[in-house]
Amino acid sequence: MEQKSYLRFWGKARPADEGGPTWHPVAYHLLDVAASIEALLAARPVARARAARLLALPEEEAAQWLVVMASLHDLGKFARPFQAKCPEYWPPALGPFDPNAAILRPHTDDGALIWMEHLRDWLGARWPVPPEVDRPIMAAVFGHHGRPLPLDWGDWQRYFGNGGQAAAECCAADLIALLGSPTPACAGLEGDKARHASWWIAGMISLADWVGSHQEWFPYRGMTPEKLMDLGEYWTLTRGLARQAVASAGLRPPKPSRARAFEALTGRTSPTPMQAWAQSVLLPDGPVLAIIEDVTGAGKTEAAQVLIHRLMVAGRAGGAYWGMPTQATANAMYQRQAEGISRLFANGSKPTLILAHGQSALHAPFQRSIRRTPDQEWAADLGAGELSASAACTAFLAEDRRASLLADVGAGTVDQALLAILPSKFNTVRLAGLAEKVLVLDEIHAFDAYMGVEAERLLTFQAALGGSAVLLSATLPSAVRRRLIEAWDEGLRQGRPRHRPRLGEPDPVESPLSGEYPLATLVSAGGCKEFAKEAAATSRRVTRIALVHSFEEAGARVLAAAAAGGAAAWIRNTVDDCLRAASWLRSQGAAPIVFHARFAQGDRQEREAEVLRRFGPALDSPWRTGSIVVATQVIEQSLDLDFDAMLTDLAPMDLVIQRAGRFRRHAGRSRPAGVPEELVVFCPAVTDAPPDSWLTGDFKGTEAVYKEPLILWRTARLLAEHRELRVPEGLRELVENCYAEDTFYDAALPEGLRVRSDKALAARFGDASTAHDWVLPLARGYTGAFQAWLNDTRVPTRLGDAQTTLRLASLGGGRVRPWVTHEQEWRGWALSEVKVRAWKVPPDAKPDPRFAKVIAAARDAWGEYEQDIPVLVLEPSGENLWSGALLTQRGKRVEVVYSREDGLGWGAAPKPLPEEAE
Repeated sequence: MEQKSYLRFWGKARPADEGGPTWHPVAYHLLDVAASIEALLAARPVARARAARLLALPEEEAAQWLVVMASLHDLGKFARPFQAKCPEYWPPALGPFDPNAAILRPHTDDGALIWMEHLRDWLGARWPVPPEVDRPIMAAVFGHHGRPLPLDWGDWQRYFGNGGQAAAECCAADLIALLGSPTPACAGLEGDKARHASWWIAGMISLADWVGSHQEWFPYRGMTPEKLMDLGEYWTLTRGLARQAVASAGLRPPKPSRARAFEALTGRTSPTPMQAWAQSVLLPDGPVLAIIEDVTGAGKTEAAQVLIHRLMVAGRAGGAYWGMPTQATANAMYQRQAEGISRLFANGSKPTLILAHGQSALHAPFQRSIRRTPDQEWAADLGAGELSASAACTAFLAEDRRASLLADVGAGTVDQALLAILPSKFNTVRLAGLAEKVLVLDEIHAFDAYMGVEAERLLTFQAALGGSAVLLSATLPSAVRRRLIEAWDEGLRQGRPRHRPRLGEPDPVESPLSGEYPLATLVSAGGCKEFAKEAAATSRRVTRIALVHSFEEAGARVLAAAAAGGAAAWIRNTVDDCLRAASWLRSQGAAPIVFHARFAQGDRQEREAEVLRRFGPALDSPWRTGSIVVATQVIEQSLDLDFDAMLTDLAPMDLVIQRAGRFRRHAGRSRPAGVPEELVVFCPAVTDAPPDSWLTGDFKGTEAVYKEPLILWRTARLLAEHRELRVPEGLRELVENCYAEDTFYDAALPEGLRVRSDKALAARFGDASTAHDWVLPLARGYTGAFQAWLNDTRVPTRLGDAQTTLRLASLGGGRVRPWVTHEQEWRGWALSEVKVRAWKVPPDAKPDPRFAKVIAAARDAWGEYEQDIPVLVLEPSGENLWSGALLTQRGKRVEVVYSREDGLGWGAAPKPLPEEAE
């Protein structure tokens, strides 16, 4: 085939620039993507090192092989079904246009088909890669559209025809001649290692394809045959374009800073013992897992930051991703990272910082940090006291959460990381981003059985792909810690026998784990080492425990603390219990602040800011005295709050300890003399033989949230026996006694709770089994349609009751408006969203018929995926109170009340729902 003939096959069409060429040759696009991955590897030294490690080659040879792979990724576009998508560009080499060729068939499948069935053998010595290595790696290359290929072979000649076959052959041969054949040394890569490497390769090829498909960076070049450049000329051109594209996308990371002293890195004057350990411990070669268990508020975040900094300075990581339990804690960590990111990188550099969760578009400081064009000044319009000028992000990274883990530093929900090991589209891009990072998982003790399995598999992948990880927890049950260590060890081994110590030495992974506390654990290819550390002096204390068993007595404790001038918190386990407590306190003359998840997003942001203003770290806050907050678990984790008095509903022991970390948290703060220094726990009466009704009445919500009566009963019994939390000495014992797994049958468990406990235990095993069905198997590699690959929104990162997203609205000017006013109405609608249990409001609930027409008019401006969101129109029904109603498909009426003080609750609508009004 004449060289120019295969250049007449189109690869991109319908340009954004109406004045330029209208198509782009396949061969040019193949070189655009090859140049993009070459530029990515040149700009990202950690990624280049990962390539060498995974392909068992020197860096230069590994990079060259990846460039050649990328140049072949879209060979399926020479097939007749793809070319038939734009009949106007049908290439002459295929003969007259054949309308029968226009069948729905992915070009990715056709590329894999002709490669596996024909081209690989046809190339012969020019492709010296053994089949057991080539198959999983090239399947990953062709599966660059976000899902693995089924590899169900068919008649490739039918799809390509003689013209398409000749074009694919000639183009592939010319590309290899231009870019070079793979090194014969790749023949030493084992099949198992090739399958493990395929996950990372799929992510890098997808990323290169995203960059190389960006029309702004790679404009179309399709012209008359006389004006088309040959491959060599175009390769020279596109390599320059690719280097600029990688920079514009924010994918050229800055250099890490030189080693900094603790104070220069963290802004803290003297390290705690745990922070000093992080600063001085010898970090073994290869991927490292660090587990840090220390008292809440003892500076675990700074210890993790020290480890991140050291791994970056050593060239073993390019940054970090902080996986937080909630959006609120992710927002708080984003702010902390924004304040310190410049210390991780060389002076004058501009690292990218991302906020990654489902509502990041509503986070104003993050949105203002996004650089929309390459020439835009970074963070130029940030207000005083917000983010530093070095904290910014490019639109390429900010506008697609699948790319967010490629930013230099990220803070987001743990869900964004967990999607990397679930069958979500483009999960491999997430895996590739994490492999260059230190993955930090905070509050790891709070993961349930389902998320625990996900976390274990995530650690296995992270270790196998060469990344490092840090886990933070107040305390971990030893059984959980062991599973996390073994998951990491599995990733390190990648099918190889476990490293064994010298004769006579125990295997630390198999030997009993230490019961010391605080404790740091370091896991590497050399085994597992534990480091018992002293607690920080400011962390040492003894907190008395008081148990109360009646609702009125609990409320009276809160009122008494506030009357004595204390800042008081009552942590409730459900929103409805939270609202009930707030109502009772108001009936007694108090004015509590209510904080939970059932607020419209805009109102919740204001409420969170108010809670932090009143109860945050500022020692001179004038709003603390006599203030009360009644909140759910939203204040339990990672928010830096401090209360003089705390009442908590009964919860599992580790969460009681976590909540206690917000009680008198900040040393140096003066405390009201009349407020007792005791943590009050609201729980059922503790007896040796509690009745079946032990967790009913006031505690029905507690069992609904924490479904294992055995754990709750053990917690209450231990608190009643000890009557104090000795920090740090007594915490490990309390947690281990609560979660002891030597037997799931507790002979001391009263018969009245045994049936419900057995049912809860079965549910826990069921949740873990469900997780094992979802998580991806490392050993199988990125090949074969062994699971359905779904969009991010359809892959469950957490189990629990299904939720419905509502949009709250008000009436005005003859139309419905978003509940939260914003100059950008789309943002106002997003800020007006609130989530409720789907069993309470089903996702197909219908609005008040009076408003059907105006709601339909409002939907005209909404996106495709927003059309089915139920809209709840709120009307005034009292002072600072609004109400509305929805109808289920079966005609059941769901009445809702809402206030900016209390959020959403259930109650009576102001009037019956009439027929639709004009």
